[in-house]
Amino acid sequence: MQSIVCLLSVFSISCRCLSAALSRLEIGVRQISEIKNNAETKIDGYDFKSGSIVIYSIYNIHHNKQLWTDPELFQPERFVSEKNYRFSFLPFGTGERVCIGNHFAMLESQLLLSMIIQKFDIQLTSDKEVEMDLAVSLRPKGGIPVLLKRL
Repeated sequence: MQSIVCLLSVFSISCRCLSAALSRLEIGVRQISEIKNNAETKIDGYDFKSGSIVIYSIYNIHHNKQLWTDPELFQPERFVSEKNYRFSFLPFGTGERVCIGNHFAMLESQLLLSMIIQKFDIQLTSDKEVEMDLAVSLRPKGGIPVLLKRL
């Protein structure tokens, strides 16, 4: 029973770390998303008629200082609070266009990371900041050189 409680705790921590990474970093597939407005709406002084398409930047939402304290910092503990991040944290979109693979992606990420760190020590080979490349999905330009040492 104790090992199950420990496993659930590690799972919870890894979910928070992945959420923090997804919210602070540039997101993967879509930098911009759109919604169809169902009613007349006013946002920051702009009027949107019913049926209009509203395009928004998920990256800007994830880095908005009005929504996040210290938005550029990696802080997994921010996801432990009772605050509802439903419309301020959108790594997989939201609503009817939410990514159908979001739960699988989170689970797969946790499993893959846990398998790697069980068998290897990972060290970056450079202190240079990683430049991002946006193709179909967002990825590090030129990769991220690391040194893997078998444990």
